[in-house]
Amino acid sequence: MRILIPIFLILLLIYIFKSKRSRYKRQLSDISYIEKFRKRFKSKFHISTKISFGHSDFLLSDPNNNISINPWDKEESLLEKADIHKIRLSKFGKSKMNGQVYFKGPKGGVYTLSESGNKKYV
Repeated sequence: MRILIPIFLILLLIYIFKSKRSRYKRQLSDISYIEKFRKRFKSKFHISTKISFGHSDFLLSDPNNNISINPWDKEESLLEKADIHKIRLSKFGKSKMNGQVYFKGPKGGVYTLSESGNKKYV
């Protein structure tokens, strides 16, 4: 009986020590996740992506806003601008790109208007 009490106390102390240690490790891991989120949220890539989405929303809201395509644009930027142009054509029936207004025809074709008022299908 005298031996069982110290053994029981030792086992109890070991259990308490391990449980505190595991809680401390969990707290450290939670902090690291929070720090990772903060770093990702404040990164230059995230900020530029957020600005890009804001600009895309601005272009999508009005078909008369000009979408300018430049030779130095990257491929992903060109694809995004082309998608915005297609969405505006389907939503509003017209879209302005590089200063030229494009219209969606009744059968689905895309055309521009010449100076004389004739349709030029693209």
